Amino acid sequence: MNKQLFIHGIILIFLQPLQVLADQNLAERYVKNYVAQVRPEITKMLLKAEPGLSNHEVEAKVNSTANLMARCQLKAVAHYPAVYKAASVEPVAEGKDIREVTQNVNQLVRDDIQSGKISISEFKSLVERGASIFKACMS
Repeated sequence: MNKQLFIHGIILIFLQPLQVLADQNLAERYVKNYVAQVRPEITKMLLKAEPGLSNHEVEAKVNSTANLMARCQLKAVAHYPAVYKAASVEPVAEGKDIREVTQNVNQLVRDDIQSGKISISEFKSLVERGASIFKACMS
């Protein structure tokens, strides 16, 4: 029995770094695709709010803001149950449209509420915590 536990421990020691790399790769792809999708909207909003900026200033602010938003969004969903986190992050990392992914996650949650997998108050708590994390991250 001790030999099995030892072997299991050794396997975990070698697999954990691989999982960390896989998670980092997923996060990097998420950020890349998230940024690509929100850049046009952020650019429009920034140009409207600050019309006197040079092209270089606009690029710098847009890149900074979009990257921060993506990383904060990852932090905000990190506390979600695995099924919601995966449904929120993996499709965007694969290049799917953020709006479509959001609609799909909302439908998943509605289905889970109807089936009793999660209560409305539990979901409300998840959303409030996520919003709080996102807001703190963005400041």
